Amino acid sequence: MPRYTLCPYFEYEYGKRITCEDVYRRFDDEQSKWSWMDMYCDSNWMSCPYAIELNEAYERLEKGDKMAVEEHKKEALKKELDSTAMKLGRVEKKLARTQKKLDEAKALNRSFIMKNERVEKQKRTYYDMWKSAVEQLQEYERRIDDQIQQLARIYEARIAYLMQTYADGQLWQKDVDEWLEENADFGIIADENEEQRLWKVVTKENESEEPDEPGRVQGTCSDGEAGKEEEVPEQADRV
Repeated sequence: MPRYTLCPYFEYEYGKRITCEDVYRRFDDEQSKWSWMDMYCDSNWMSCPYAIELNEAYERLEKGDKMAVEEHKKEALKKELDSTAMKLGRVEKKLARTQKKLDEAKALNRSFIMKNERVEKQKRTYYDMWKSAVEQLQEYERRIDDQIQQLARIYEARIAYLMQTYADGQLWQKDVDEWLEENADFGIIADENEEQRLWKVVTKENESEEPDEPGRVQGTCSDGEAGKEEEVPEQADRV
């Protein structure tokens, strides 16, 4: 939609510019241009600084100064160029500051990338350490479980031997409970001799050979480690 103006010197407007009598004025933005046109071009054009200067130039022309208008246009053009140069200088300073901030941002980004790479490397290292620790723990638990199973098998064998040899293969739980009530502080100790290990049951009543820990079995294997089955004494009166 065309825009109607009252100023006789106005020619056209485009973008951020207004062209008047072969000289154009550049504004910082279109809103500033529209505000200028609302204030001068469309209404009070006689108050426009450029129109005032141009009127004076035409008055000098009427008085015989033929170069007044051309000189005025040159002067106006020079002023516009100077204004544009100043604006360009400000833009260059802004660009320099922006470039500086951009360089700083790039440096920070590189630093962040390097730190992130170090963190990722540490994460991989810690993960490998954690994985190795888990595997070691699982292997340790497996060995402990094997030792417990072997130890349980050793005592199952000893109990089975005693039941088969001295109780016709039968063991009544009530007999065990009754004996435990009378001999709560008991233990099984090993007596080393030249032939083989001799296992003995000691109770609180036996003052000469009290167990280190009542109710606990002492000396489970011949070599001091759980999980290795020991030889069962052949003579029944030594069990």
